[in-house]
Order: sequence, then structure tokens, then C-alpha cells
Amino acid sequence: MCLGVSRTGTPPAHVSLLLLYSVYDGRVLHTQRLAGEAALDRAALRWTALDAQEPVSQALRMLTLLAPLAPLEDPTKPAAPTGLFGAQAARLAQRNSDTRPSSGISQGRGVLAHIPSLLQCPVEAGWRMRETASAAPAAETPSKRTPALLYCIDGAGLLHVLLDGTIALGVVDMAHGAVSLEATTASVSSICTDNDSYTLVHVPLEPPTAAVHHLAALSTALQFHFAHPLDAAHYAAKAWLSLVRPRAAEWHTQLEDVAGRHGVDIVLELCALVTTGRASEAAEQLLLHNLTEGATISMETDAKRGLKLVRRFAGTAIVPACERALILITELQGCAAWIERYGALLHVADTARLATAACKVQTCLAVGIVLQECAERELLALDEFFKWWRMEQDRQERLKVEAVAPPVITYHDTLTVLEQLQRGFLSPELDALLGAPDDGAPARAAAPAPPVTSDVSHEAVPPLIDPVEVCFEGGLAEGCGGSSSDAPRAARDADVLSALDAALEWLDTPREAATSAPTDAQVRGVYATPQLFAGPAYMYTGPRLLPGDKRTLVQRLEDVCEDTASVLSAALGRAAVATPQTSSLAVPHDVLLRDEALRSAPGDVAERMAPLVRTAADAPSQPGGTASAHVHAWARHLEGDAWIDVMRDTGAVGAVSIPRSAVLDVAFRSATCLIVLYRDEHGAALGAVDVGAALRGNRASTDPAFRTIMRLDVRNAHDEPVQPARLALFSHGTGVVLSTDAKTMTYVDARLYS
Repeated sequence: MCLGVSRTGTPPAHVSLLLLYSVYDGRVLHTQRLAGEAALDRAALRWTALDAQEPVSQALRMLTLLAPLAPLEDPTKPAAPTGLFGAQAARLAQRNSDTRPSSGISQGRGVLAHIPSLLQCPVEAGWRMRETASAAPAAETPSKRTPALLYCIDGAGLLHVLLDGTIALGVVDMAHGAVSLEATTASVSSICTDNDSYTLVHVPLEPPTAAVHHLAALSTALQFHFAHPLDAAHYAAKAWLSLVRPRAAEWHTQLEDVAGRHGVDIVLELCALVTTGRASEAAEQLLLHNLTEGATISMETDAKRGLKLVRRFAGTAIVPACERALILITELQGCAAWIERYGALLHVADTARLATAACKVQTCLAVGIVLQECAERELLALDEFFKWWRMEQDRQERLKVEAVAPPVITYHDTLTVLEQLQRGFLSPELDALLGAPDDGAPARAAAPAPPVTSDVSHEAVPPLIDPVEVCFEGGLAEGCGGSSSDAPRAARDADVLSALDAALEWLDTPREAATSAPTDAQVRGVYATPQLFAGPAYMYTGPRLLPGDKRTLVQRLEDVCEDTASVLSAALGRAAVATPQTSSLAVPHDVLLRDEALRSAPGDVAERMAPLVRTAADAPSQPGGTASAHVHAWARHLEGDAWIDVMRDTGAVGAVSIPRSAVLDVAFRSATCLIVLYRDEHGAALGAVDVGAALRGNRASTDPAFRTIMRLDVRNAHDEPVQPARLALFSHGTGVVLSTDAKTMTYVDARLYS
């Protein structure tokens, strides 16, 4: 369906959309915005089958041999309802509340929608595991089907060529709006209008080459393998912001409350409790009274669940999807280097842009690994903290009833607990990778100054734990999403080279001259036990040395999608380049006009009249060939008689007369047979026009090119006579006549006019 949307105002704006719907459940499969800003006064669409072979791709074959990616699930999704319609209700609720980046592809929203893609099911393609029966979509788009070309002429006279109706292969300027359209894989012909004059325009086209099909398949696979990590990063951020971070904020609220009540530094009090085992009044209050066992369990459960989800999304979705996307981009780089086959599609500048995209994918892959490691570190730290917390709670409760402190066996790592208390429960690394809720929020207004009094309990106090800002900076070459400064990379390269030289020198040293024991530097660098947190958090330099900038993982992936989409859209848009050929044959001005628009409008809206023009294409002259000629037919009324004009795009013109009749509708049975719905003094009837005889130029009063097939007696459900108005013919031969009441349909046997 071609949809035109206009906005009134100064200046007015217009946009044309091409929507593809599923015949199974009516959902929107794809939305394509057409180029141009002209108002959609009229449009013409035509599908044509395409004889194309499966593209040979080593990258796609590798993806099918790998294990499919696991489907993703919203971490905050409620439990599925039970009952007869439980699964259907759950699917509908998920569709209405779906906010993941891939949900906007079918509506043409988001960066993923800009990547050209075919309507291919990732499950059938072997890229993703099939979900359970209860959660499976109602209808999957099959991956194995006959490809097709969709031709569309919009109101501005632009001919859009789309592969499978989704990938734009090019635009041809027809100069005028189309009245009719007929197309094959080799050519397009259209009757165009301009100021009430009609002209036949013929556009020769080349069928899509194997290179076009190859790039389309790679682009489709890239869209999915970018959509999967984007959705995973979205869900990881959702788990962090909805499960982990609120619980960490609750811990900080409890600490600040106790610190304010007792006027102490609760962080130092807890650190002293960890090292000495002696609890202050504030620490005892926090351990035994402020936090119950149920609240502690709830905090621990939600925090660990959120971190496990982050770790799972990073390890099972983001990292493998980025690896597979890198395989696809590598093959695209190989295609760009093959000038003989892909030179017309991929230009020299695209080689550098693909190299930049590959570099950014590698950065996203590294960030995904860091995300997994950070989540794992936080899980280990929380586990050690709660071990100590429960041990200390039990010990303090026993001290209340026992005179002597009971012996306690510690199972926690003291250094990890101390570092967790000093840094706080909010991970700066995860905030930098997944985002914080305050990002982009306006600064809060300054609080009014408190009154001057001797009581200082109400005065603002500095936060117990200073937030740590994490920034992934430096080390990435300019143009690949990093900083322009290359000093960090150079420094690391120098360190690596110096270490390599020292190792080679040590290997060249005779064995007897080598020291038997390792040096202090070797002990600290090799034999030292790695700690969960290497010193205070503000001194931690692990993932912060990762190349990049201050963007989150979602922003990095969106940046890669934009770069890849620009390259592939431009490359595939160069596939259909043609020059229209305008014929000097003119269409008569008295063509029968009729309101054929299907629109949602009140009944009193004025009709938009359009010429009644029908088209058909010749059958291939040989098996596997393409049609080379198109036939256009229209009706007109002259001096009480009806005339059917037939025109080929090759220049042949013919006319057939129907005396004392009025044409209601026409439809092609084939390129050689035209069915006419007309009305004369005897009532409604169906007639057949021999296109070949009409083109031979016979204009006799009793025209042998026309014959009446049958008379129609159309009645509604109440056995009342109604007047026929529309005619439709299907490929299998069935004919349908729609009455003027728009409620009565009459079926016609194809054998009557075959």
C-alpha cells in the first residue's frame, strides 16, 4: 500500500510511505519512505516475479554453521498469564509494551530501519534459535520464497525500484505522475499525465545482477546481527537501571540515614568493623535494626539477578553477534576490493568507510567483553559482601546474649569487602557502559540556605561516597570513533616493545648467568594474586583504558548501524539506473474517469477522479525468458458509443467499439484477452476483447474483435436487483463483480471467457 501523508502549514510538508502487510495476521512487515516531497495525488504499484539464484556467500555459509543466537527476553517482563487465551494475551501485551530498538524496524523507525534488508526470518535462516511454542510469533516470514521486484510511481513522477518491496535499488525520474503502470524484470511502461495530457513512457531496465543479490543478502544479515546486540544492550541497561541500581540506591539511603542520625562517618565505622570486629553504635543500628532479613534478601536477590542478566546478555548476545557482524563486514570489504563485479555498486570511498565500520565493531566487541567482566566482578564483590554481612549479623546477635565473643570462621574476602564499602554499591564502570538515569537531566535548583542557628543537624553534609566518573578514552585511531590523540596507544606500544626487547634479552642470556629467583617486579607483575579491585576505585585503570569515548554501548552500536546503513543504502541504490524513453503517441483526452481511490474519508468529500486504465504484460516467448512488451487499455465514450483503446509500448494502437453502451470497468484476463464490464439497453453484461485483432486496426460497426460473453443478473442477499460497478480477475481465472452497494459480490466462471 502506498500512503501519502500531508501536513498543512507554512510551508506544507508531504511524505510518501510504502507499507507491506502480512496476509496472515495483517501486521505491518515493512515501511519504506519514498524519496521526494511531492503530494501523493496518484500512485501506481506493480509486482513482478524475479528469477534469481541463491547468492553464494562464504560469510553467510559460516553463519549457518555456527550455533544460532539465543532469543532475548525482557528482564522486567511479568509472568505469562494462564488460561485459554493466556499466550495470546501475553503476546499482545509484549507487542504493545515493546521498546527494544528492533521493534521499530517494521514501522521504519530507528537506525536499524535504515539498513536495507529483505523480509527474511532469522529463525529459518539459522541465525536465531526458535522460541517455545507459547512465545513463538503468530506467523514467521519464510526465508525460502520466490524473489520479486516492486515498481512504484509516486505523485512526483518518480519510479522507485525495490527488491522484494523493501530494498531500494534506484529511482528514475518519469517527469510526470503515472496513470497506469506495467512492468517486467526488463522494462517498465507507464501512461503519464501532465495538465490533462497523456503520454506513454517506456523505461528499459536491467534485472538485478548476482552482485545486487549478494549485497542484499549481506545487508539483511547485518541488520539482524546489529539488531540482536542492540536489543541485548537495551535489555542489559534495563536490568541495570531497574534491578541493580535501585537496590544500590536503597543501600546508600540506609547508610546516609544512619550516618545522619548518629553524626558519624558510617563508611569508616563499617570498615573498622570489618578489620577489628568491634561494632560502633551506628554500625550495630544498621546491622540489627535498620535492615531486616527480608529486606536484605530482597536486595541481594534483585541485585544478583540484574547482574547475572547483564553478564548473560553480554556474553551470549552482544559478543557473539558482534563477532558475526565482523565476519559480514569483512566479506563486504572483499566485495569492495572486487572492482570487476562490484565496482558499479561499491565505490573507492566505501572501502575506507567499511574499514572504519569494522574498527567500530571491534570496539563494540571489546566493550561487550568489558561489560561481561564488570558484571562478573560486581557479582563476586556482592557475594563476598553478603557473606560478611550475614556473618556479622549473626555474631552481633550472639554477642547480645553471650558474655564472651563467640569464635567465628570467616568465609569472605576482607579486602574485597573493604573496597566495596569504600567505593560504594554503584559501579562507575557499569554506569559508563549502560548509562545512568541522571544522564542528560537538567541540573537541580540550588536548595535555599538554612537559617543561622546553633543546631547543625539540618546542614547539608557532603556525600558519604564520592561518585567516580569513568570515561573510556584514548587508544583508538581517529575516524574510528575515538579520540584524535594517539598518545595512549603510542605509550602502550612503547611499553610492549620494551617488554618484548627485555624478554628477548633475557632469552639470549646464558642460563648460568640468569638469576634463579624472580625479581620484585616480576613477583608483583606475574606471581602476585590478582584482586577483585586493584586498589581504590579511583585508581582503577583496567577497563578505563579501553579505546572509545563517553558513549554508552547502545550509542556505539547505533553509530556502527548508521555508518553501515549509509554505505549499503548508497551501494544498492545504484543498481537501477535508466533513462526513460518517451513515446510520441498521445492518449485521447476523453478517457473515462472514475473515482478509484480507497481512502478513509467522510461521504461528503469530493471524489478524486482518475482515468480508467488497465495494463498487462506479454507472456515470455520462451521458458525462462522475460516479457518484452506491455499492453495498456482504457475506455472512452463518444456519441453514445463506448470505445476500448489498446496500446502497446512498441507503438501499436487499436480500438474496439461497443455500440450504444457504457463501460463500467475493464480487466485483463491475459495480454491477449481483455474483459469488459458494460451496460446497454438490455442491462449489464460481460464482453471479451481480442487484443490482437484490435491492434490490427478494425473499426467496423460490428467489430469482430469484441464479443459478448454473458448477461449479468446481479441480486443481493434479499433477492433485490443491484447494479454492478467493479470487475476483478484473478490469476487462476476467477472473476468477481462488485455491485454499487459495495456489499454484493458475484463470482464468474473463468471458462466463459477463456
